[in-house]
Amino acid sequence: MRQNLGFADAAAMRWRMDQSDEWYTVVVGLEDSARVRYRQTGSETVDLPQTWEQLQAAIGDDLYTLSVVARAFPASGYLTNPDSPRRIAEQMGADPESVERVWELAAQADGEEDRRRAHEVLARDSSSSARLVATLVLGNFMDDDRAWHALVSSLIDPHPYRAVNNVARSMLEGMFAGMVEGRITRKRNPIDWSGARSPLSAIFEGTNLSAFDSILQVLVVTDIDPEFAQQLARENPDLLLAYAGAEHGPTRIPALNFLRAISGEDFGTDVDAWRAWIRR
Repeated sequence: MRQNLGFADAAAMRWRMDQSDEWYTVVVGLEDSARVRYRQTGSETVDLPQTWEQLQAAIGDDLYTLSVVARAFPASGYLTNPDSPRRIAEQMGADPESVERVWELAAQADGEEDRRRAHEVLARDSSSSARLVATLVLGNFMDDDRAWHALVSSLIDPHPYRAVNNVARSMLEGMFAGMVEGRITRKRNPIDWSGARSPLSAIFEGTNLSAFDSILQVLVVTDIDPEFAQQLARENPDLLLAYAGAEHGPTRIPALNFLRAISGEDFGTDVDAWRAWIRR
């Protein structure tokens, strides 16, 4: 849709029919290019330590191994089974040795210097490969609100093949799934999302439609401050309301859950009522 039909952004989501082997696809499109605002990337080359360079080499062009690691790695501090990387690889049909190698290298980048460098690379480095590794390394620091903010910022990375975006989305989705399923049980304070206002606003406006429902779910499960969330909704209500009023049930559920969580109200699928509430 983006390349052949000129859409500013688009997303295709695959769903399985209930109690069936048949699948169907839901497509979302955005026509107004003014609503797509990728982050600015740096123009420098930041020196990377040897472990990071080894991690780059281990990833190479193997994006499937990377996606498997990205989904599970941020929760690694909460996993008690030492064989988790290999077990996860087998469950997801990935090569266990490749997953284990990438996982081990990423886990080594867990020092304070690695934390600082990850943020520096994301802010200054022109290389999408370096930004990809920096995004994955942030999985070592999920107890820090700034790591969550940086992952959201990576969702709007301008790399044309969206490798950085997809890694960030997989990491956030993995944390969300772990929290919902009870695999992540460590208590923590709600995340202060005000430090990610700019990338969140861009996502609410329409940048990276593939991540929109995921970020709504993440914001709810991390207890976003209702007042701040209401500001996001008021500034850019159109996409949120479009999802809330979608005919496709699974598409509208994250939007409705988000609206209920930040409002204390429940207007069901009555989009006019939700629009009136947002205007108030």
